[in-house]
Amino acid sequence: MGSKAAFWRRHLAAWRDSGQSQAAYCRQEDLSLPCFGYWRGKLSIVPPPSTHALLPIVVPEVSTSIDRIEVELPNGLQVRLSVGSDATQWVPMIRALMAC
Repeated sequence: MGSKAAFWRRHLAAWRDSGQSQAAYCRQEDLSLPCFGYWRGKLSIVPPPSTHALLPIVVPEVSTSIDRIEVELPNGLQVRLSVGSDATQWVPMIRALMAC
């Protein structure tokens, strides 16, 4: 696979630099579009999932009583926490839910 992979790596880099569509680049270089797509998928490096940082929640003092906080995570899940709960208990849960 070494020489084939090197061949396709060079073409994939040239295609990215060209700004052309895959089809246009393949026509210009007389390459098979299905083969190009195959090698593009085979040689692509999938970036690791982004890590989300937990940010502190600052609740200003208000005149009404707050008994819980609702947080909507970037993945759409919602977490409801009681204000008096211990952060060491729910931080691991939120990290796990953010990975969903």
